[in-house]
Amino acid sequence: MCAYNVADVDNFTFPRDAFGPEPLRVLVPSGKMRRDSDTQKCMVVGTPLTSGCLVPIGHDVYVASPAFCFIQMAPAMSLFELVELGYELCGLYSRSPGSGRGFFQRADLLTTPKEIQSLVRRMPGTKGIESARVAAPYIAARSASPAETDIATRLVLPYMRGGYGLKVPEMNAPVDLPAEIAVACKSSTLYPDLLWRSARTCVEYDSTSHHEREEDRTRDSIKRNVLARMGFRVVTVTPAQLQDAIAFDSIASEVARHLGKRLREPSVHGQRMRFELNEAVRSRIRDDLRPKEWPYVPDDNPDVQE
Repeated sequence: MCAYNVADVDNFTFPRDAFGPEPLRVLVPSGKMRRDSDTQKCMVVGTPLTSGCLVPIGHDVYVASPAFCFIQMAPAMSLFELVELGYELCGLYSRSPGSGRGFFQRADLLTTPKEIQSLVRRMPGTKGIESARVAAPYIAARSASPAETDIATRLVLPYMRGGYGLKVPEMNAPVDLPAEIAVACKSSTLYPDLLWRSARTCVEYDSTSHHEREEDRTRDSIKRNVLARMGFRVVTVTPAQLQDAIAFDSIASEVARHLGKRLREPSVHGQRMRFELNEAVRSRIRDDLRPKEWPYVPDDNPDVQE
């Protein structure tokens, strides 16, 4: 668990570039065991680790589990940032700021909301644990993009944190189609972006508004029409609405009405927090789409010039 000498990191079994250009973060149980160098930086974990904190990656090397990473990041993040990290860890995408869409899809969840909540309960006294405890209940699994996460986060966070206090939805959960509709759709299942199943309400993010592929627009249109035909109320959110506090307020009010919840008027503080949360979403989008260069450049890359 602890690298006692610089050589322990220099002789690391895995390729050095597998972890990027920054020094490796090594967990140690006390300040006396710090062994900082140019290649490693030690982080003191003052409370005993429990099962689920570390996972093996081979060659007797263990790294922090995704759920433990969530707890470790809690002291350095706002509630919005921490909840969004939770959605990413429990989702089907990874953010990749500055490259293409700013994220890429993956097939598997890194962890689940239940695993995060379980680890939070089992690590009282850990630095940042209170922030992690507050954030964990707002996280849903299977978000497929940062935009879906933005929508869910804004809807479920409490009033005093800039949200609307709605129930956490299912994300990209299966909705089985009747046989006659399945034949016409050539699919037996649809996956709404956000779904409140008992209220037969779903939210769809209209990501194709910035794309030109006809097949994408057709697919999403069919999806919305089929859900409506099955009796679901479908609320569509565009990229412009997602980044506009007033426009998103109308979206949230419509969703709340379908869920049978009456939204109360926010206080002056609550209204200010909504605008701050809206700016946090806009900032996240700007950061993800701003072109960046990956800072690690192999020394033997012939295409890179000084």
